[in-house]
Amino acid sequence: MTPAEFRAVRESIGLSIEAITRLLSVSRSIVQKWEAGASPIPAGVADALTVLESRFYDQVEKLLDESAPEILVYRRDLESWADTGLPARWHSQAAAQARATTHATISYRPDVAAAPAHDPMAAL
Repeated sequence: MTPAEFRAVRESIGLSIEAITRLLSVSRSIVQKWEAGASPIPAGVADALTVLESRFYDQVEKLLDESAPEILVYRRDLESWADTGLPARWHSQAAAQARATTHATISYRPDVAAAPAHDPMAAL
């Protein structure tokens, strides 16, 4: 896997550098080195990213097969990581891919309350 492929796949499946470091148990600097071509990407890492990519497209296919009028996604990473081991952005990216075909509505999961708005006047 080339550095450009690594980054393109990582980004296309909604994984930030922070997310991929967490999933692969590596440092941010090593991911940056892989993507810059300064260090070779180990075969096991390339394989792991390929598995994550397959899992992503399996999720897109599942959403397409369900043909639901609404696709629910996580609002925040905290719940997403706890429930699925993946960041909220990964789920949103899969939903957006499915929406391109189904034209479903994408909404946040109802069991995840929105963070309260900060009221600057409350401190007064």
